[in-house]
Amino acid sequence: MKEPIYKLCFQEGILVPKHESRTKDIVKYLLALFIALGIVLSIIFRENIFSEMSGSVWAVVLIGIVYLLSQSGHKNIPSDCELWFYDDRIVHYRPKRYYSRKKSRREYYVFLYKDIEKCQYRTTVKKFDIYGVLEGTFYDYDKNGNLPEEPSYHKTVDALTVFYVTFEPTINFVEEIETHSPIKVEILNC
Repeated sequence: MKEPIYKLCFQEGILVPKHESRTKDIVKYLLALFIALGIVLSIIFRENIFSEMSGSVWAVVLIGIVYLLSQSGHKNIPSDCELWFYDDRIVHYRPKRYYSRKKSRREYYVFLYKDIEKCQYRTTVKKFDIYGVLEGTFYDYDKNGNLPEEPSYHKTVDALTVFYVTFEPTINFVEEIETHSPIKVEILNC
């Protein structure tokens, strides 16, 4: 891809779990297995298996539920992001987007200006939505942090890209987008 006319580098806000651990995954799996097994056995024996379980089993289940609730929730963290402006298109680029402990990927969303239906900025949540036909290309990082040669996903679809600008109060994104592209940003107070 040739060099863009203008690059806007910033930190977008992404939601990540407050607590991620192998223990949490194991407890979640065991509770789901307990419930599924109890339902299946209740159907097979035509009797409520859960009512036959002792108080100590229910105490362990309750401890598991309390643990999961204490480990739940999300936090907003900054993540590198860029908008690349060209003569005929805009690219929304994320060098490394975190999705979970096991999944991160590099993302490119390419919009030709002629294919953009609308661009909206929601002021209360500081969120930009760009709607239209986009070419999405993703590269999944492996467990060692390496990128593959071939993309994990590459499609052209009618969709949108979203980014939150909560960590960049000094950048006027509406002005930046409208100055460096023919895109007109619709401002929504919601």
